[in-house]
Amino acid sequence: MLCWLITLKRTVSLPSLQLNTFPCSPSTGITINDDSDEQKRSRLRDINFQGLAARLTAEGVWDLSRVGVYRLRDVLEEDPDYYIAGYNKLGPHLNVCIRPAEVWISLCAGVISRLCRSNGQGADRNDMPGGKHWTGKRGFSMERWEFWKEKLGGIAVNQEASEETRAIAKKMKETMIVAEDGA
Repeated sequence: MLCWLITLKRTVSLPSLQLNTFPCSPSTGITINDDSDEQKRSRLRDINFQGLAARLTAEGVWDLSRVGVYRLRDVLEEDPDYYIAGYNKLGPHLNVCIRPAEVWISLCAGVISRLCRSNGQGADRNDMPGGKHWTGKRGFSMERWEFWKEKLGGIAVNQEASEETRAIAKKMKETMIVAEDGA
């Protein structure tokens, strides 16, 4: 995998691509309700993967925009997972889920905005279902884009979220507005 990524980096101009590698975990189980170093590394690996996927999408190399929709859905369309202790409250849920979504908005807001404006025309896939709170059509649409901005505005003032999460939500909404103007 690492050789493929190095080859890809040489093939496509991705100057800000950072690869953080970690040794494989010897455990075969899933860690739940643990803020261990392994869980922190797992979240960092996820954010790194989201960054790679968003860059590939933004550069037009490989359309993984559906992955971005899934990450936005996690934070903006879903309730906390009440089966995972520690993340069953809104604040911790937002604090954890906003980072991967932030990667997509910061790197790919223009692409996602364009796909929403065209109702998914040109996307590899346009069948991504909504979360619990999204009742509109599947896939990309301006209605869903507006819904995401509205939810980010709510997170920006939600006192259950950390101050950092509120600031990220505010910046994400501003980035989406700028992407609309540029489209």
